[in-house]
Amino acid sequence: MLLATGAAIGVADARSAGPRPALPAAVPPAGLDLSQANRRTPAPGLYDWSRAGYRGGAGLPGAAQTTPDAACRITAAELADRYGVRPGDGADDSAGLQSAIDHIRTTCSPGASPTRLSLITLPAGVLDVSRQLSVDADHLILRGAGSGTGGTRIVFRPDADTRYDALTPDGSDWDEDGMTSGSAKGGWIWPGRGLFRVQSRGVHTSYASEYAAAPANRKDLFEGTVNVHWKSGLKLRGKAGDTAFAARTGDTVVHLAAAGSLTHFTVGGLVNIRAANSLAFYAQQDIRPGDGPLQNIHMRQQIRRPDRRPAVGGGETCADRRRASRAWSRQACWPCPPGPRRPSRPSPRHPPR
Repeated sequence: MLLATGAAIGVADARSAGPRPALPAAVPPAGLDLSQANRRTPAPGLYDWSRAGYRGGAGLPGAAQTTPDAACRITAAELADRYGVRPGDGADDSAGLQSAIDHIRTTCSPGASPTRLSLITLPAGVLDVSRQLSVDADHLILRGAGSGTGGTRIVFRPDADTRYDALTPDGSDWDEDGMTSGSAKGGWIWPGRGLFRVQSRGVHTSYASEYAAAPANRKDLFEGTVNVHWKSGLKLRGKAGDTAFAARTGDTVVHLAAAGSLTHFTVGGLVNIRAANSLAFYAQQDIRPGDGPLQNIHMRQQIRRPDRRPAVGGGETCADRRRASRAWSRQACWPCPPGPRRPSRPSPRHPPR
């Protein structure tokens, strides 16, 4: 989890720093209510967004939710003294900020929770960053000194290993298929690189040698593959009496295909279940084939926790898991057709991508 508050972020051309424009005066929001109580009820025919936001509409965390452990609360002064992150000095702060995040991930995240949050306080002034920062520490707040005059400003000037070096023929976009290393493609880091990336850096064991051999500007293609659905996922199958779907809206059981191992799926563990787009899904949004190309990508994804072991039946034994199912602690919110839609098991040490 990342909460980035109180900072202005800018992207600059790495080839020319140029003058830095003045920051506008900060105008603190008055009476901003982000709670569940300030959400409208779901509208018929539209998806329910009433629980969007931090923890389903909960108020943003404050001092009461921050850990009392001083080792997990890095102040602006400690950033300067221990990690060399000093505003306005023109030095690259990338390594120092990443080291501070890595300290939280290793030392604090294992014992953290929504009521015991770690905190990194960024200093007022300009911080210079040249490469993407991996924010893979659980339950972490990055807090700046405000986004206006006297606040925190992060200026991102991507270096040669961060900028895209493979572009489409017209130069208007990065070329996902042309950006490769071994078996990896640029699409593996979709939607692309940026200042912050909130995902695991874990590399699947089958890609370990390719990752080691990859140049610096391609290593991120393999980072996070510990959770990719084609490695950790299982396909779905149709449920009895309704074989066109593995689950319907409101079901609490999702049926898995015959093949695949359930070794890494545990009761209470995190499972990412996803469904590919369908014509019916597009039609619900009033999008038709004549409106343009419709992509078969996974726009519907949810993180769930199975609340009991795989259900077996039809004469199968507990050892025969070829037609196992998974039960969920909450109801499904959309229908899941069978086939290449996969639930995947995010590693407990590696948060989902």
